[in-house]
Amino acid sequence: MTPIQLLSAAHWGSVFLLLAAPLVFVILGSPLEPVLMGAALCLLLAAPHLYLALNVEKGRGRGLETVLSVLSLGAFPIGTFTGALGLWVCWFGETRALFDDPSSAASPMNDGPDLPPYREGETAWTYGSRLKAAGFDAQEIAQGLQDAEFDDDAVETTLGALQLGRKNRPPGVRRASPEVTPVRGTSPQRRRR
Repeated sequence: MTPIQLLSAAHWGSVFLLLAAPLVFVILGSPLEPVLMGAALCLLLAAPHLYLALNVEKGRGRGLETVLSVLSLGAFPIGTFTGALGLWVCWFGETRALFDDPSSAASPMNDGPDLPPYREGETAWTYGSRLKAAGFDAQEIAQGLQDAEFDDDAVETTLGALQLGRKNRPPGVRRASPEVTPVRGTSPQRRRR
């Protein structure tokens, strides 16, 4: 699970907990009037988490994420973790590019995106996951994997595992057979030149 997916899951968890809290008090037999006031407060607090759960993976909500992350830092231990994760995803991690200006991803000559460099020994899955977290589309990820000299089967398998499909495949690139699944931590066969 990528850090941005973990952050999105944390927001979904917050929404669930905030909506379930009033039900717990009803089950425990608390008076209805305070429970209704608490439920209204919980709904109000759940709204920004719901927005971020739906939009943080799309690169939206950096300002709101930053505010919620800073406010949650004092809620040790879970709030501290989610606050630090939110700040890291928005401002310091490789996913920061997702929130940056989309026009800065392409070079001035419009030759395509400036992909993060391939790290020696990195698997196709790991490199493809980094590219996906940075906001690159399936064609760009495939190009990056091919530039890193992964074979066509590794490219297609990685795209399938990342739940990305490619339209208009370049000649010579075929679809991987459905029974092929990537194994994390193993390196794919490399093309020979």
